[in-house]
This record gives sequence, structure tokens and C-alpha cells, in this order.
Amino acid sequence: MIEKRKYPRLDENWKMTYRRLDLHDIEPISTFTLNISGGGACFSADEKLEPGSLIALELKSPHLLSPIIAIARVIWCRRKGLRGKYDIGVEFWWIGWKDDGAQETIAKYIRQQLTNSEEFERDDPS
Repeated sequence: MIEKRKYPRLDENWKMTYRRLDLHDIEPISTFTLNISGGGACFSADEKLEPGSLIALELKSPHLLSPIIAIARVIWCRRKGLRGKYDIGVEFWWIGWKDDGAQETIAKYIRQQLTNSEEFERDDPS
């Protein structure tokens, strides 16, 4: 299968809050990422989010010094099992701390983790 994504994905659970931008005065909803890349993320939610809608995100990783704030567009939303949860894929539209380097910082971290993982697999004698 040919990978279509510009950025590789890393299966890590980062703390995340999101807020729908079409609603006013709502509390952020807490969840975790299922995977993340320099271009977007996948997460689980209790509510269905419509493709094309915009959400505000705050992402926290133990590997980064500061939380990352982003605006993302929902690309897809799929019901997950019978529990009523949804898996949601989003594409970052704007991402940053207070600089333009945040997206590259995420992409660089993910590339390093994937490279380290590949090196470990090559060196593993089992």
C-alpha cells in the first residue's frame, strides 16, 4: 500500500483538549490522541464532529516543553464500535506556540522517534 500522507504518523497518546469553534461558551473537552503527525492527528471523542468543521486544540506531550495550540479541520469521523465513541481525523490549519516553528517541532520529533524505532528493530536480534 502506498502511503499518501506528507507527514508520517506516530502512535502516541498525547493529552489533548478540543473546543468546537461553531459553539460559544463551551468548556474544552479532554481526550488523548490516538496518533499524531506534523500535519494532523487522530483522536477519540464521545461526540460526532462533522467533516469540514473547525476545532481549536491544545496538545500536551511529555516530550515537548510547551503545549501546542492549533486550529484543525475535521477530515473524517467514524463511529467506533457500539459504545458510541467516534474516531476523528483532523488536519492542522494553523499551529503554533507564539512562533511558526511548532509544526516543524512536531514533525521533527516524530521523525526522530520513527528513526529510533527503525534502528532498534534492525539491531534487535530476536
